[in-house]
Amino acid sequence: MPPTAIVKATVEKSAELRRVTLQTASGQNFEFWAQGAYLFSMDPKTQSAAIVDMRGVSSPVAFYTEMQGDFEDLRWLSPETFSASISEKGRKLLVFRSEKGAENSSPDGPGANRMYGVKAFIDDESRLPVRVETASTVSHYEFIPPSGELVLPESCRQEWERFQKYLLETTVNTPAR
Repeated sequence: MPPTAIVKATVEKSAELRRVTLQTASGQNFEFWAQGAYLFSMDPKTQSAAIVDMRGVSSPVAFYTEMQGDFEDLRWLSPETFSASISEKGRKLLVFRSEKGAENSSPDGPGANRMYGVKAFIDDESRLPVRVETASTVSHYEFIPPSGELVLPESCRQEWERFQKYLLETTVNTPAR
Protein backbone atom coordinates (compact mmCIF):
# COMPACT_ATOMS: atom_id res chain seq x y z
CA MET A 1 0.00 0.00 0.00
CA PRO A 2 1.55 3.34 -1.04
CA PRO A 3 1.85 5.93 1.70
CA THR A 4 -0.38 9.02 1.74
CA ALA A 5 0.01 12.40 3.46
CA ILE A 6 3.82 12.29 3.51
CA VAL A 7 5.24 14.82 5.97
CA LYS A 8 8.92 13.88 5.71
CA ALA A 9 10.97 12.18 3.02
CA THR A 10 14.63 11.30 3.52
CA VAL A 11 16.64 10.41 0.42
CA GLU A 12 20.10 8.84 0.54
CA LYS A 13 21.97 8.00 -2.64
CA SER A 14 25.17 6.45 -3.85
CA ALA A 15 25.77 5.91 -7.58
CA GLU A 16 22.63 4.05 -8.78
CA LEU A 17 21.45 3.03 -5.32
CA ARG A 18 18.87 5.14 -3.48
CA ARG A 19 17.12 4.72 -0.17
CA VAL A 20 13.95 6.65 0.54
CA THR A 21 12.34 6.73 3.97
CA LEU A 22 8.88 8.26 4.16
CA GLN A 23 7.00 9.33 7.26
CA THR A 24 3.25 9.96 7.07
CA ALA A 25 1.11 12.38 9.07
CA SER A 26 -0.14 9.41 11.13
CA GLY A 27 3.44 8.48 12.09
CA GLN A 28 3.82 5.44 9.82
CA ASN A 29 7.23 4.87 8.27
CA PHE A 30 7.87 3.34 4.86
CA GLU A 31 11.21 2.34 3.37
CA PHE A 32 11.97 1.95 -0.32
CA TRP A 33 15.17 1.22 -2.15
CA ALA A 34 15.82 1.83 -5.84
CA GLN A 35 18.58 0.38 -7.95
CA GLY A 36 18.35 1.74 -11.47
CA ALA A 37 14.80 1.02 -12.72
CA TYR A 38 14.08 -1.50 -9.94
CA LEU A 39 12.15 -0.53 -6.84
CA PHE A 40 12.35 -2.53 -3.60
CA SER A 41 9.53 -2.09 -1.13
CA MET A 42 10.38 -3.05 2.44
CA ASP A 43 7.71 -4.46 4.76
CA PRO A 44 8.11 -2.47 8.00
CA LYS A 45 7.09 -5.43 10.18
CA THR A 46 9.01 -8.31 8.60
CA GLN A 47 11.74 -6.34 6.78
CA SER A 48 11.10 -8.58 3.76
CA ALA A 49 11.42 -7.01 0.33
CA ALA A 50 9.38 -7.04 -2.86
CA ILE A 51 10.87 -5.95 -6.19
CA VAL A 52 9.15 -4.11 -9.02
CA ASP A 53 10.66 -3.48 -12.45
CA MET A 54 9.46 0.09 -12.92
CA ARG A 55 10.12 0.00 -16.68
CA GLY A 56 6.97 -2.10 -17.09
CA VAL A 57 4.70 -0.04 -14.86
CA SER A 58 2.30 2.18 -16.80
CA SER A 59 1.41 4.43 -13.84
CA PRO A 60 4.32 4.62 -11.39
CA VAL A 61 3.70 5.46 -7.76
CA ALA A 62 3.86 9.19 -7.14
CA PHE A 63 7.23 9.27 -5.34
CA TYR A 64 9.05 6.99 -7.83
CA THR A 65 9.80 9.93 -10.13
CA GLU A 66 11.87 11.51 -7.39
CA MET A 67 13.77 8.25 -6.86
CA GLN A 68 14.90 8.14 -10.50
CA GLY A 69 17.08 11.22 -10.38
CA ASP A 70 17.94 14.36 -8.53
CA PHE A 71 15.06 16.82 -8.17
CA GLU A 72 12.87 15.38 -10.92
CA ASP A 73 10.02 17.50 -9.54
CA LEU A 74 11.99 20.66 -10.37
CA ARG A 75 12.55 19.99 -14.08
CA TRP A 76 10.33 22.98 -14.84
CA LEU A 77 13.05 25.38 -13.64
CA SER A 78 14.43 27.42 -16.54
CA PRO A 79 15.61 30.94 -17.34
CA GLU A 80 12.01 31.67 -18.38
CA THR A 81 10.64 30.75 -14.93
CA PHE A 82 13.25 32.83 -13.05
CA SER A 83 11.44 35.53 -11.07
CA ALA A 84 13.82 37.32 -8.67
CA SER A 85 16.79 37.16 -6.33
CA ILE A 86 16.14 37.65 -2.63
CA SER A 87 18.15 37.59 0.56
CA GLU A 88 16.95 35.26 3.30
CA LYS A 89 18.74 34.26 6.51
CA GLY A 90 22.03 35.65 5.24
CA ARG A 91 22.07 33.91 1.89
CA LYS A 92 21.04 34.83 -1.61
CA LEU A 93 18.16 32.79 -3.06
CA LEU A 94 17.02 32.56 -6.66
CA VAL A 95 13.23 32.47 -6.96
CA PHE A 96 11.49 30.62 -9.79
CA ARG A 97 7.72 30.70 -10.42
CA SER A 98 5.43 28.72 -12.64
CA GLU A 99 1.67 28.53 -12.96
CA LYS A 100 1.94 25.10 -14.61
CA GLY A 101 4.19 23.27 -12.15
CA ALA A 102 5.62 19.95 -13.28
CA GLU A 103 5.35 18.59 -16.80
CA ASN A 104 2.86 15.80 -17.56
CA SER A 105 0.17 17.25 -15.34
CA SER A 106 -2.61 15.33 -17.04
CA PRO A 107 -5.57 14.36 -14.81
CA ASP A 108 -4.66 10.67 -14.84
CA GLY A 109 -0.96 10.60 -15.76
CA PRO A 110 2.23 10.44 -13.69
CA GLY A 111 2.05 14.13 -12.81
CA ALA A 112 -1.58 14.00 -11.69
CA ASN A 113 -0.66 14.78 -8.07
CA ARG A 114 1.30 17.91 -8.95
CA MET A 115 -0.07 21.24 -7.78
CA TYR A 116 -0.53 24.22 -10.07
CA GLY A 117 1.15 27.48 -9.19
CA VAL A 118 4.54 26.66 -7.72
CA LYS A 119 7.45 28.71 -6.40
CA ALA A 120 10.98 27.33 -5.89
CA PHE A 121 13.76 28.92 -3.83
CA ILE A 122 17.25 27.87 -4.91
CA ASP A 123 20.48 28.69 -3.03
CA ASP A 124 22.52 30.94 -5.35
CA GLU A 125 25.88 29.55 -4.19
CA SER A 126 25.22 25.79 -4.10
CA ARG A 127 22.37 25.76 -6.68
CA LEU A 128 20.48 23.34 -4.41
CA PRO A 129 16.79 23.77 -3.56
CA VAL A 130 15.96 25.37 -0.23
CA ARG A 131 12.16 25.37 -0.39
CA VAL A 132 9.31 24.71 -2.82
CA GLU A 133 5.88 26.22 -2.20
CA THR A 134 2.51 25.40 -3.74
CA ALA A 135 -0.97 26.49 -2.73
CA SER A 136 -1.26 23.50 -0.40
CA THR A 137 2.28 22.47 0.58
CA VAL A 138 5.68 23.80 1.54
CA SER A 139 8.62 21.44 1.07
CA HIS A 140 11.89 22.23 2.87
CA TYR A 141 15.17 20.70 1.72
CA GLU A 142 18.03 19.91 4.06
CA PHE A 143 21.35 18.47 2.93
CA ILE A 144 23.38 16.54 5.47
CA PRO A 145 26.55 14.45 5.17
CA PRO A 146 26.06 10.72 4.53
CA SER A 147 25.67 8.49 7.56
CA GLY A 148 27.99 5.89 6.06
CA GLU A 149 28.24 3.60 3.08
CA LEU A 150 24.90 2.89 1.40
CA VAL A 151 24.42 -0.86 0.98
CA LEU A 152 21.35 -2.71 -0.25
CA PRO A 153 19.82 -4.59 2.73
CA GLU A 154 20.17 -8.37 2.80
CA SER A 155 16.46 -8.97 2.10
CA CYS A 156 16.63 -6.71 -0.98
CA ARG A 157 19.84 -8.38 -2.15
CA GLN A 158 18.25 -11.83 -1.82
CA GLU A 159 15.15 -10.69 -3.70
CA TRP A 160 17.40 -9.18 -6.40
CA GLU A 161 19.25 -12.51 -6.77
CA ARG A 162 15.94 -14.42 -6.98
CA PHE A 163 14.71 -11.98 -9.59
CA GLN A 164 17.91 -12.29 -11.66
CA LYS A 165 17.67 -16.10 -11.46
CA TYR A 166 14.03 -15.95 -12.59
CA LEU A 167 15.00 -13.76 -15.56
CA LEU A 168 17.75 -16.18 -16.58
CA GLU A 169 15.44 -19.19 -16.29
CA THR A 170 12.59 -17.62 -18.25
CA THR A 171 14.55 -15.89 -20.99
CA VAL A 172 14.71 -17.87 -24.20
CA ASN A 173 18.10 -17.81 -25.86
CA THR A 174 17.37 -17.66 -29.55
CA PRO A 175 20.39 -17.71 -31.88
CA ALA A 176 20.82 -14.73 -34.17
CA ARG A 177 19.91 -15.32 -37.80
